[in-house]
Amino acid sequence: MKPIFFCLRCLLPVAGLLALASCGGNADAEFFDGEIRFFNDRDVAVQHLESHSVDQDSAPMGIVAAYDSLILCWTPRQPDFFYNIYHADTGGKLGSFVRKGRGPREAVSLNFVYQFVRRGDDLTAWLYAPNEERLFQWNISRSLREGTTVYDTIMPYENGSFVFLYQLAPDTLLVSRPSSDNLGEASAPYYEKLTLSTNESVCEYHPYKTAVESTVAFYTWDAVKPDGSRIVQAMRFLPQINVLDLRTGKLFGSRLKGAPGFSLMQDVERLTETVYYTGVCADDRYIYAVFREGGDSTEFGRLHDHIIHIFDWEGRLCARIETDRPYERCWLDPVRNRLYAMDMATNEIHYLELSQLDLP
Repeated sequence: MKPIFFCLRCLLPVAGLLALASCGGNADAEFFDGEIRFFNDRDVAVQHLESHSVDQDSAPMGIVAAYDSLILCWTPRQPDFFYNIYHADTGGKLGSFVRKGRGPREAVSLNFVYQFVRRGDDLTAWLYAPNEERLFQWNISRSLREGTTVYDTIMPYENGSFVFLYQLAPDTLLVSRPSSDNLGEASAPYYEKLTLSTNESVCEYHPYKTAVESTVAFYTWDAVKPDGSRIVQAMRFLPQINVLDLRTGKLFGSRLKGAPGFSLMQDVERLTETVYYTGVCADDRYIYAVFREGGDSTEFGRLHDHIIHIFDWEGRLCARIETDRPYERCWLDPVRNRLYAMDMATNEIHYLELSQLDLP
């Protein structure tokens, strides 16, 4: 049996998995390096949740992250700072942080928060500056206490481009490498484990066997399981989530039954006509994936991002949620058990109370 994964540096060979027969035909096995499972979102009862708004002082359009009483808003349109922080209860602005610029403690561009990392009693987040090739550990708690941006660590980190960045262990990072088409040679996206202290590659994970010329074909929104054992991809142009076990390399996809498969990769123009998953977040029990039912790729959020598929980490669909507001680019607050998002049309922050759900 052909192996689907081999961790080159970790030396962790993993047994192969056969792709099941599906609407994608042989193209599934040609493109995807794992088993395909299926779900029917009509097999679970629909649950309706009404959103609550945060009455913030002001909120430039961006992407939100939340932890307990704090809401962070990554605001690339703001001229001087990357982040505003608001109080979740009062909506009051607590400050602006992470200055833009070309100084030794500044950056031209930085990522939004992918993950919060506890450091003692403090809340921190890793930020990467690709132009300066520097990695910042932003201490959010100290920044709020002192009223200015505080970094626990600023270190050179020359490691190319990546889409997502997660800390899995004290000295282990996981980065998501994007698709590329350099000099006519296309490559598919993949993951790489790196040491934090020495910036050395530990191993790689390759979910896709075959690349395509379009760099957006494999576009996903990703979320890591809080215990660092797995990562989920929600695919934008296929109705499928992929779950990768970061300990074993085992990979599987969970796809809407009866939907097109990887055969669409052979016709990229047709592939990008319809958008499916537009956001994902996760806790240790569930995956929350925002689904755009019948969503045209030219539309942005307003009409279709009202459905949330909730899966367990084995890809089984546990619930179909229908909401009154769009939840593209969602964020899960693990303390208050809320799902946050910013409505890009109204520039408002809103959330769902997940404790109201009936989940197995």
